[in-house]
Amino acid sequence: MALYSIILFCVFLWIPFVYFYYEEKDDNNTSKCSQVKNALKYTVGFVIVCVVLLLIGAFVPLQAPPGQNSTQWEKVQYLFEELGSS
Repeated sequence: MALYSIILFCVFLWIPFVYFYYEEKDDNNTSKCSQVKNALKYTVGFVIVCVVLLLIGAFVPLQAPPGQNSTQWEKVQYLFEELGSS
């Protein structure tokens, strides 16, 4: 569990922050404080975009839902199959 947490931290927070931090370094002679602020701003934006995409991917069905003439039980089974497949 700890290894997965470290990987998630690096992929979604540390690597984007370092990337954006060093991208800001190339601009005009900016201070370290403004570099950190801009890197944090872009990292938060990156995390928001990732969360939105992951939520969309989690809740968009992969198969067509059962037709209008299906029973309630078939609809419930379909929901469980969709949740289990993602």
